[in-house]
Amino acid sequence: MASAQLSLGGDGPEFAPKIKRWGTQAELARHLSMTTKTARELIAKGVIEQPDGRGLYDLDACRHAYIVYLREVSAGIAGTTLSGEQARLAREQADGKAMENARMRGELLERSEVVGIMQAAIAPAAPPSWPCPARWRPW
Repeated sequence: MASAQLSLGGDGPEFAPKIKRWGTQAELARHLSMTTKTARELIAKGVIEQPDGRGLYDLDACRHAYIVYLREVSAGIAGTTLSGEQARLAREQADGKAMENARMRGELLERSEVVGIMQAAIAPAAPPSWPCPARWRPW
């Protein structure tokens, strides 16, 4: 059962009392909607601080630390994880397949095709004495 402790100060109005909620590792896991194994992994990584001398966790502080960690992971700041790398790989594969499908439908052209078409269109209009860098000249 989570215990509570009344303290003054912290977030909110200046004189509003703040009740600290303490809990065991299992209560912490329930509070964060995760398994105890995941909670243990976060504690081992240092995302969630070790418990106080009584073996209890400050549930609100742990929730805050977990939210900060999730924001860092989504922003790519926190250390990469296997699941994060798998998600990145899946996105890249999906992008590659989407490009392949667009190419097969004729919605996407190869760069060499576009360059050839543009050179063929510009070459008749540009005289050989046209002052432009050699790398831009189609002739």
